Amino acid sequence: MARPYKNWASIFKEWQASGETKAAFCRQHGHCRKYFNVVCRRYGPISSSDFIQIKMNEPPPPSVVVPSTLRITTPCGFVVELS
Repeated sequence: MARPYKNWASIFKEWQASGETKAAFCRQHGHCRKYFNVVCRRYGPISSSDFIQIKMNEPPPPSVVVPSTLRITTPCGFVVELS
């Protein structure tokens, strides 16, 4: 029998807002605690220190061709495109 789809990102946010321990939250909501730990590592806390600031001191010279889109792919497969 196939497992029903769960929106783990929203479940993770719900757990954070609850103030409960992972074990208590999983017990109360019927989630697998072992898998919930995997989810917590995936959606884990993100803070401003997880980001770095990039500054350009001066624009590139006119002879340099700058691509119109910047694409960044993370090791876990997330893709960010800036245009």
